[in-house]
Amino acid sequence: MSIRQFSPVASLKATLESLREHQYKSAGQTLRQLVKQHHVPPSLFAEREATMPLSIASLGARISLVKQELDTAVGFVNFLESQSDAQIITDTTFDIVSGLVDISSPNSLSCAATILTSIPPTKLSPALVQLFYKASLDDPDLIQRVWMHCKILPDPPEAIALLERLVRDKMYSDAINILGRLLKGHKPDSECLPSTIPVQLAPDVLTYGIRAGATDQCLQIYNQASRQIGTPPNSKQRLRLPPTIEQKLFYGNPRMTLALVRHLVKLSEKPRDKLQGWHRGLLEGNPQFFLQSAEQVYASYAAVHGFEKFDLPIAERDATPVRASHHHITTAVACLFELDRFTPALDLFYILFDLQEPPDNYDFGIILGSLARRNTGRAIQILLDIAPTRIPGFRPTPHHYSIVLNRSLKLRKMDEAVRLLEHARGAGCGSLDPRVLDSFIRATLKDITHSWRRGSPGSNHPLPSHQLKAMADERLRSFTRILESFRLLGPKANVPTVRKAIEVAMAVRQARTAWEIRMWGESVGMFGRKYTGTTEDGKWTKEQVDEGKSSALAICRALRSLHQRGLMDKSELWSKMRALGAGTNFVAEDVEDVSGAEPVSLRNRAQATW
Repeated sequence: MSIRQFSPVASLKATLESLREHQYKSAGQTLRQLVKQHHVPPSLFAEREATMPLSIASLGARISLVKQELDTAVGFVNFLESQSDAQIITDTTFDIVSGLVDISSPNSLSCAATILTSIPPTKLSPALVQLFYKASLDDPDLIQRVWMHCKILPDPPEAIALLERLVRDKMYSDAINILGRLLKGHKPDSECLPSTIPVQLAPDVLTYGIRAGATDQCLQIYNQASRQIGTPPNSKQRLRLPPTIEQKLFYGNPRMTLALVRHLVKLSEKPRDKLQGWHRGLLEGNPQFFLQSAEQVYASYAAVHGFEKFDLPIAERDATPVRASHHHITTAVACLFELDRFTPALDLFYILFDLQEPPDNYDFGIILGSLARRNTGRAIQILLDIAPTRIPGFRPTPHHYSIVLNRSLKLRKMDEAVRLLEHARGAGCGSLDPRVLDSFIRATLKDITHSWRRGSPGSNHPLPSHQLKAMADERLRSFTRILESFRLLGPKANVPTVRKAIEVAMAVRQARTAWEIRMWGESVGMFGRKYTGTTEDGKWTKEQVDEGKSSALAICRALRSLHQRGLMDKSELWSKMRALGAGTNFVAEDVEDVSGAEPVSLRNRAQATW
């Protein structure tokens, strides 16, 4: 096929491939034919430039952009920058990235990000990066990708999107670094916010900043914003001086308020010796600094929305109805639970049931999370008893169960955890958080181990026979719950936890239970998995090794022990071993196969081999 028969796409790709192979003459010829065929002005590609790689790459990139061949344009730009010795990016690179940003499609922005991240940060133009940030506001992952490469600080709207992604990915040090750069050069005792943080965006900055743990920076931003917009009026002042729009948007922001209150309350409950040095410095002269700060944040929120009357006795409250939405009431209830003020929290909570628009599942989860941190029993009561009767059509979701279950496990309240799990199973709620269920299984295994140490035949605890029997029955019930939890998890179960359950079952002389767990694991493909990865030397594949106390061999030995003690007949022993895939290889000499085949032990097999 002659060059004249090449399509534009094929010609561009052929030109790029020739450049990569340093065949500049061939690349120039292919590109010149493309110029002639598609009526490109000859002045753009003079004869003397036909063998110059930078000129070829420059024109190839521009034509590729016009032809919407974006990946090819990226290849030309990468070649161009790799051959350029300039301290800044070339004009062609600037134009191509600007063109990709102007197209503003997901593919073009991804190509622009590829170009920007392939160029050394010192060569990048901040103006060009800011242009890319603005175009990528709807795709924060691209903003994060470019920022991690060049560390050029975005403007406030893009900075908030970047903060949200960094906090989501738990990159807290990078998020704190952004806050520090936003405040750089601004005095902490200033009467206004820095120019890099508009007051309308301050709540979002505080929401993500406090989640990253930037306590000092967030307190500074909050205090500066308070001085800039003024203190919200109290209930008496609101009659003649209502809060301004800025005060409503800042103090009345529910996400910011809840994030600040939760964080400050947690700091106030930490022992002094576990706080960081500068945290301890804030407590000098005022040991209640963090708690008072949390109360002040909520007081400003309540003043804006008219919730402060619930802090008064019922007889002193005015009869004015609450006009806030259920989202704002939910935040107030959660904050009051965090501050351990149950009476006003419950009074405000029951107002939710009287609204025409009841709380949704998200709002109810926020309330449960704050209440469970204070009183798991009351949280269970509201979740299982009160809410279903007061909210029409309410059904607890897996998220609701997981919130309270997780807190009960942290406090080692296993009775509450069992009640929640049984209720969730009875309600057909089979998609609980795998991490929470895994915590429940491990906590139950700890209880079984502790019970065995107290009630095993070799223990030093003299217990009556009826108590020993009750402990043994409870261990069996616990194993039943573990198996049911594994069935809820399915393939999402944690392999080390499954193996740990088998080991504990055999340690407490429950070989049949260990076999059941092992057979469940085999049925969902839990054992013998293969893991692949990539190293500098190439790809590798690793397969699970079935060894140790949870292996099929160990279970077979435990089953054989039951047979030797007369607790299992031959037929059951062989059926269980065949189910494990062990056959006669793992059986001792004194056990005969019901099929008539002579059993061979591992030791005898090894001696015969050698």
